[in-house]
Amino acid sequence: MLATNRLILREPRPDDLDGLVAIFGDAEVMRFVRTGKPLEREQVAEILDRMIARFGADGFGQFVVEEREGGRFVGRVGLLPHDPETWQSGSRAEIGKQAEIEIGWAIAREAWGNNYGLEAAAAVRDWARDELGLRRLVSIIQHGNVRSVRIAKKLGEDFERDIVTSFGKRAHLYSIDFALPWA
Repeated sequence: MLATNRLILREPRPDDLDGLVAIFGDAEVMRFVRTGKPLEREQVAEILDRMIARFGADGFGQFVVEEREGGRFVGRVGLLPHDPETWQSGSRAEIGKQAEIEIGWAIAREAWGNNYGLEAAAAVRDWARDELGLRRLVSIIQHGNVRSVRIAKKLGEDFERDIVTSFGKRAHLYSIDFALPWA
């Protein structure tokens, strides 16, 4: 579990399905995620199962984000390994050492405008660097997603290159390389 002044980030549980359905089923939230279309409840249930399994396989994954005060479900933010050849996601254990680790976020529309995405992503970035010892993170941001570009830049990420996602979408790859502690 991670905590910020306003948020709790915790490992997902089966009872998070309704909160995730509210996000992944919202056409506006999904506009720049995956295929750009909202998902059905069964698809979200499969994603939730993978989210839970990846914490077990890798020791990290996508956190559920809740407001500290009141516990309202506001999104998911976390780390997701990708094969750098195909940009297909999977566990780091499956992909291997060459996996690119994405820091990604999806915030419920009713929570937009509160800087929750940046706040939660900054906590995950610092945890990835300081606790997991990761030396590089990327963000895959579909063309046109200016809000996510702003978050990536505020996290310290820079544009690296354009890619095509595993869903066939054109995207910008932003990245941050952390300095070695002895440098």
